[in-house]
Amino acid sequence: MKKMVVTGVLIILAYLMQTTLLDEMRLASIVPNLLLFLTFVSGFMNGRKTGMFTGFFCGLIIDIFSSSVIGLNSIIYMSIGYLNGCFQSLFFDEDIKLPLVLLSVSELLYGLFTYITRFLLNNRLNMFDYILYPVIPELIYTIVVAVFLYRPLLKLYHWLEKGSVHVGD
Repeated sequence: MKKMVVTGVLIILAYLMQTTLLDEMRLASIVPNLLLFLTFVSGFMNGRKTGMFTGFFCGLIIDIFSSSVIGLNSIIYMSIGYLNGCFQSLFFDEDIKLPLVLLSVSELLYGLFTYITRFLLNNRLNMFDYILYPVIPELIYTIVVAVFLYRPLLKLYHWLEKGSVHVGD
């Protein structure tokens, strides 16, 4: 229960930071995607189901406040959370290389899904330009921010695990 509440608070904080503080610190009109990072971390550290639910609510908050279509981002983030949860068995605390690779793949998948749903279906076929400008710079910016946020989030999830009571224990 405590982990769900903390994750809910983290989703709200990540959205607020992404749309306020980091929006003021744009680099070439690019903002790091903290909600995607949170979805990735939740799935990778806690499994498919948790990643899926975190992704759903991260996408839903974006849909509610800044999208014309409710549910599209929810589906995209939920899929990314689920896919990252498939790699939970490969999770090791000391290793940051695999998480950065998975986050990069998540960012590319997010860019691809966004391109397909928002541009390709509207007959805009210049995928290379879309990948080159907003996707790659956002990927780099998100990775740089993730390097600094990954360890504190890892410690927070470990702290929550120590305090949780497991059924049957």
